[in-house]
Amino acid sequence: MDGAVLRRVGNTVELSITGLRSRKRLRAVLGKVPEGFRPSHHQSLVTSDDEFHHVRFEVGAKRAASIAVRQPTSADGLAAVSTSMVWLTDDEWPAKLPGREWKR
Repeated sequence: MDGAVLRRVGNTVELSITGLRSRKRLRAVLGKVPEGFRPSHHQSLVTSDDEFHHVRFEVGAKRAASIAVRQPTSADGLAAVSTSMVWLTDDEWPAKLPGREWKR
């Protein structure tokens, strides 16, 4: 199953990205991090797909917090990528949770 899950327990936030292969699906999870989930400090993670194409996931901090993905210009696409990032937030708990409830 392809998708992304953003969850918060206490002041710990986890972003899990599973099986996103196409740029279109990746773009669907990119963008602004909702209030209540923003990192206290910039985060980044370099991972690779099963063909060893490197992918860098970045999450900005505070008000400008956004999720971005970068690949070397020599990469011509991705095989499926699954990864997760964990960070701390000092945001207040949001009055309204973003997205939809995740059911197992």
